[in-house]
Amino acid sequence: TYGLLAMWGYMDQAEGLEKAVANFLKGQALDSTSAEYYMSFVGREFWGEWHFQEAYTHIRQALTVNPFHTDALEAMTELLLANGYFAEAQTYIGEALRVDPLSANHHYTRANLYYYQQKYAVALQHVTRALEMDPSLALAQELRLQCHIHLGDRETVEALLAERPSEGGTLPRLLFACLHETPPDLAAEDIAAWTESVRHKAGLVPYILFLLANHPDHTEAAMDLLRELITMRRGQVMNYRYEPFLAPLRARPDFAALHVSPLQLPGEASAFDRVTDSSPDPKELAAQKARLLAEVEERHAYLDPQLSLRSLAEAIDIHPNKLSFLINDQFGQNFNEFINQYRLTHFKTLALDPENRHLTLLGLAFESGFNSKTVFNTFFKKQEGMTPRAWLKRQGE
Repeated sequence: TYGLLAMWGYMDQAEGLEKAVANFLKGQALDSTSAEYYMSFVGREFWGEWHFQEAYTHIRQALTVNPFHTDALEAMTELLLANGYFAEAQTYIGEALRVDPLSANHHYTRANLYYYQQKYAVALQHVTRALEMDPSLALAQELRLQCHIHLGDRETVEALLAERPSEGGTLPRLLFACLHETPPDLAAEDIAAWTESVRHKAGLVPYILFLLANHPDHTEAAMDLLRELITMRRGQVMNYRYEPFLAPLRARPDFAALHVSPLQLPGEASAFDRVTDSSPDPKELAAQKARLLAEVEERHAYLDPQLSLRSLAEAIDIHPNKLSFLINDQFGQNFNEFINQYRLTHFKTLALDPENRHLTLLGLAFESGFNSKTVFNTFFKKQEGMTPRAWLKRQGE
C-alpha cells in the first residue's frame, strides 16, 4: 500500500518506498510459503520499479500456491495490460470475477482493458457496473469521463464535470476541444503551473500530459513530461504505451526507448513490438499517405459524421497510432484538423451553390460531415476569422 501511494503521488516517494520495503521485510519473515509472501515482492517490482519480468515470476508463484488469489489475478491482469497482452489479461480478470463477481474493482479493471483497446462503448458498460457496486470508486469515475471525451459526447462530459466541481474541469474541457473541436491557445504560464502540479500533487489522471500530447504546438513538451513521469515511475502513466490519449506520440522514434523492461511470455514476442515501429520507412510512409489521400479525397471519407481515427485506419489498413503519426508528420495537423479541413471545403462549395439556398447553413454543415453545431462553428471561425453567415454574406458582396 505504501508503495502504491508513493508511485501515485499521494505521499512522499522516498518515505513511501522506505515504509514499503520495511513491511516487505516483515512479510518475508512471517511465511515464505504463502501467496502473500510472493505478492509482497510484486508491489515493489511491478508498481515501484516497473520490473515486469520479475513481477510476472512472483505473481505466477503466488497463483501456484493459491490459484484463486484475487489480488494476484488482478495484478497479473494489470501487468499483462501494461505490456499489451490484452487477450491473456482478459483470461485473468475473468477468473477474478468468477471468484468474486461483486468486486467493483474487478469490473473497473475489465473496463480498463477495453478502454486501452479503444473499445469505449464496451468499456462504459463495465465501468457502469463497477460504479453501481461502488459509486465512490474514483478510478471508475475518471475512466467513465475519459471514455465520453474520446466519444466526443460533449453533453455527458459536461454533466460528469458538473458532478465534481471541486476537482475542476478546465483541463478535461481543453482536452475535449483538442480532440473534437479546435486546439485552444495555451498560455505558457498556465502550462508551467499545470505541469508543476502533476509533478508534485496527487491526481488520478494526468490531463495536462494528454492535453499537450494532442495539441499540435506542444508535443515536444508532452514528450518531456512523459519522460519525466516515467523516470519517477508514476502509476498514472504505467500504461503509457497503450494510452489512447498518447496516440500522437506513439509513432515517434524516441517513444519506444522511454522505458525498457518488456514482459516476455513463454513463446511470445513482445506485445509492444507488434504495434510499434521505432523507425518508419520513408517508402512505407509514402504508400500510407497515398492510401490516406485516396480514401479521403476520392472516396470522400470525411462526409461520414461518425468517422474516427480508428475507422479510417481500418479503411486504409494501418494501425491507428501510425495513422496519427502520419497525419501529424506529413500534414502538421491532428486527425480532427485534417478531416475538418476537408469538411470545411465541402461546406463552402455547397453554401455557394444557388440550388442550396433553401437549406440552412447548419444543414449544409451536417451534409459536409460535421456532427456538431459547436464543432462546426468553432472550427469555421478559427479558420476564417468570422462566422459562417458573415463569410457567406461577404461572398455575395
